[in-house]
Amino acid sequence: MASLHPIVKTLSEFTNHPRLHSFKQSWLTFLLPLTCWIVMYFGRPKILGFYQDDWYVIALGSTNGSPWSAERFEFYINLYINRPVTGIATYIWSSICNDSPLAFQIGLVLSALAVTLSLRLFFISFLRLISSNALWIADIVSAFWLVIPWTIGFTVSPTYGPCQLGVILFSLSGFFLFSALSQEREPGVKPAIFFLLSCLSYELFYGQFIILLLIGLVSKFQNPRNIYVIRSLPSFVIAQIFAIVWNRFSVIGRTGVPSKSFNSNWFSIWQHSTTRLPEIILQSIPEYIGVSLVYFFGIGVILFTVALTINSFKNLKSFNNQIRLFILILLCFFGLALANAIQAIAGYGLTSLGVFSRTTIGATFWMLTATIPMYVVIAASSKLIKYTFTLLSIFSILSFGVATNIQIPDWAMSWQIQQQIVATAPVAKIANTNINDFIIAILPDEYNRVPLFQAGWEINGAIGYTYPNLLPSLLSPTDSNSVPKFLIHRKGIVTTLEGQYIKQSLPQHWEQKTKVNGDVYVWRYKPQTFYKASPDLKLDVDVLNIF
Repeated sequence: MASLHPIVKTLSEFTNHPRLHSFKQSWLTFLLPLTCWIVMYFGRPKILGFYQDDWYVIALGSTNGSPWSAERFEFYINLYINRPVTGIATYIWSSICNDSPLAFQIGLVLSALAVTLSLRLFFISFLRLISSNALWIADIVSAFWLVIPWTIGFTVSPTYGPCQLGVILFSLSGFFLFSALSQEREPGVKPAIFFLLSCLSYELFYGQFIILLLIGLVSKFQNPRNIYVIRSLPSFVIAQIFAIVWNRFSVIGRTGVPSKSFNSNWFSIWQHSTTRLPEIILQSIPEYIGVSLVYFFGIGVILFTVALTINSFKNLKSFNNQIRLFILILLCFFGLALANAIQAIAGYGLTSLGVFSRTTIGATFWMLTATIPMYVVIAASSKLIKYTFTLLSIFSILSFGVATNIQIPDWAMSWQIQQQIVATAPVAKIANTNINDFIIAILPDEYNRVPLFQAGWEINGAIGYTYPNLLPSLLSPTDSNSVPKFLIHRKGIVTTLEGQYIKQSLPQHWEQKTKVNGDVYVWRYKPQTFYKASPDLKLDVDVLNIF
């Protein structure tokens, strides 16, 4: 028995090792985001379907050859030539799921888990970079990601399943950078490679490698090996330049490829999105929940301020550490402002509703990253503050979860209404139109703030996918093969015929003209009518509320 004593002692030391204890604790607290994932996502696949871009990218895309065919590969590579990683991922995505809304929605459930796991790795590496063993913080923050209501459009639309690689790859870039720095070793080019792949999948995080590097510098301040951060800069810069050059030049000479141009009014858009961010976020939350969350936030700020102040006066080392954590929080909010600027440069203001709520993804990433050093401050404070703050976090997660889940029935109804609209389309009359003709569709554009058909290519894709025999006549040869046969007239839009042009405008916002070489028809959903437009056509009435 005595001979077994050293073995028992060794096993005891191993099982009681702080790192192992931290590992076991982190996987226990992982039950929180895992539970959030199950509750938030498992009920979605059987009731959700296609929305907006999905009709063209996913549904109509499935008519290009069979799964895994060269024809389908060519379609997606050409469509996403400026986002090649997304192009390849969408080809794989489409080949696996083909044209099944259920399969795509199941895929979105799994992609949500993949994003959460990558974020969790990133948050854990951040915690270790700032010498914190409170890995449970990563699980709380990851749980927040899963329940946030103002990013719902990014999680329900199959088109953006592959685009979620942008978040995954950027998180992994930060993970590899922070892991190397926390172990005081050279990061190499791996972080820059993952950053490049992120940029080639989605433009969400352009330029934001600088925030990762600044976080590394501040975290390793006065450490001689922070030179590793400086050495990583050239590889990131090269990756960013390559991504920009590819994004701009790969689309030259190609038609039908989505490409963003520089918006000269970007500063006003950025200013609006950044200064009114709280208001934008609260639009996605019912008032009775929003009021509670504002109180939770206020109490949380007070607790954080008290904890930061008390921790700062413990000793000089603690004071310096609190200053460092506060600077890290400011850097994350600088990242938020930079993420908003990237959206603004492309002409997008932040919105928390509909499919365009995807614009808030970059800002949300940095908001949640900012909470990591905040929680570290709380974790070093008294038990009363720590437990109160944790309880507030749980209540906030529950509130966000409720705010998100009460939106899902509206998305489900939107899917049903879209199918109803397509099912009642005057197929025979559409088939009798000439290839040069256009059809102005008067359709409801939203249901309880959830989008229905809001652009020509959406209804074009839905009709072409549902009635394949109509496909040859659904793209007008006017100007380019990317002009859809359908134009949407919806609430707020003025549509007129002016000679050989259809003019559409949203007063004080935008105006566009489409050249017509044939006839123009009008299809009104309710009451169901289909007629040839007169030369003096003017549609400026709001679409009737059909619900």
